[in-house]
Amino acid sequence: MTVYIKIIPLTRMQSGNIVGIMVLQFLLLLLGVCAGASSIIMVKASTLHPVLLASYRQFAAVIFLLPLFFRDLKKKKIPLSPALLKPALLPGMALSLHFITWFFGARMTLSANTTLIVNMAPIVMPFFAFLFLKEVINGPELAGTVLALAGAALLAVFDFHISRETFSGDMLSFISMIFFSVYFTLGRRNRGSSGLWVYLVPVYAVSGLCSFLASLFFVKPWEGLNGHNILMTILLALISTVAGHSILNHAAKVFRIQTVTLVNMSQFIFGGLFGYVFFNEIPKRFFYAASLFITAGTVVVVLFSGLKHNRNRPRRRP
Repeated sequence: MTVYIKIIPLTRMQSGNIVGIMVLQFLLLLLGVCAGASSIIMVKASTLHPVLLASYRQFAAVIFLLPLFFRDLKKKKIPLSPALLKPALLPGMALSLHFITWFFGARMTLSANTTLIVNMAPIVMPFFAFLFLKEVINGPELAGTVLALAGAALLAVFDFHISRETFSGDMLSFISMIFFSVYFTLGRRNRGSSGLWVYLVPVYAVSGLCSFLASLFFVKPWEGLNGHNILMTILLALISTVAGHSILNHAAKVFRIQTVTLVNMSQFIFGGLFGYVFFNEIPKRFFYAASLFITAGTVVVVLFSGLKHNRNRPRRRP
């Protein structure tokens, strides 16, 4: 018997397999979170200007995803037109600003710090979810968010008193988190029925173009281009954008938006691990306590909110 595995909308799932499929969807989300967290490796290893790196990362992702983009256009009989850019403009600009501010911040603070702060979107996501999606945070999500943010608070207080030299990088990471929240929530609203790649490729293209135009004020387009930096850019595009960001956007259609952003906070744990392995950055002692709180919050929200929400989602008739 041949088995075909692919990402499918929940509305097409058989009710008897919902829990098993949702577990697979959650594992896929964790893979995306890990892929996103790995960006700290390439960002710190690259010597390209941060704005230029943000631009080339997105352009490379567009090139890699073009075959899937044109495949879906043909499959869904969607004409190639400027209209495809309309839902991508605001999310693309927000994504560009997210990358630019995060790349600057990542080079000014510890890997664990910047990865944690930029993924503290659960703080502001309820506001954006209600503003753009009319989605209200539920009880399990609130409990999980409080647990996770308690861990974040431990590290934040410790960092402020002990590591003032990282404060500027931490603040840039916080601003980057705001832009990420806008981009992510708009993605859930603007994607519509066109499909993941038909929506994301224009978003990545807009983001890359905005970053490239901004880079002209700071650096020459060819400055810093060498074999090492090109390799870091390709890895950043393939692992963190094509895999990481794309999986997160897929998960936003599977789980509730607050659930996805809360699970995404675990990037902090992966980021601390990567910082230790690749840059010999020893996490502060509160890193471990914060990791436990974030893990506990993730478990609560997935077990009592994410799965329950999707088991109760209305399903279309075949």
